[in-house]
Amino acid sequence: MDTTQKLLTDYYRFLSSNYQIHQLADTDEIVTPLTDFIGDNITIYLSRLGAQQIQLDDDGYTLDNLSLMGIALSDTRKQIVKQICNQYQVALSDDGVLYVKGSLSNFPLMKLNLTSAMLKIGDLYFSQRA
Repeated sequence: MDTTQKLLTDYYRFLSSNYQIHQLADTDEIVTPLTDFIGDNITIYLSRLGAQQIQLDDDGYTLDNLSLMGIALSDTRKQIVKQICNQYQVALSDDGVLYVKGSLSNFPLMKLNLTSAMLKIGDLYFSQRA
């Protein structure tokens, strides 16, 4: 048990030390150590909506990247995206931005859900025909 706890602590330290935060005008850009299907680091954006409310989003990166890689969102793929968003409680704006809104205290789960959805939606890249 002690060994497992130490491994988890080491993993947490590794993750923490490999995040980058850049302050933009009214948003913080968070570059994670997680990588997507083309090897880019997953980046999310944190915006404050009020004293205790925030929004995390992907700035449209996930769906834009699929489009740039030649993956059209057919009706079937749109349905898959919708299911993934529902699974992770992530919303999709009309202009293709994945986002979650909530309280500061919910940040850990919001961040986990958004990055999980981004990774899973990005996997649609592998649904292209060879």
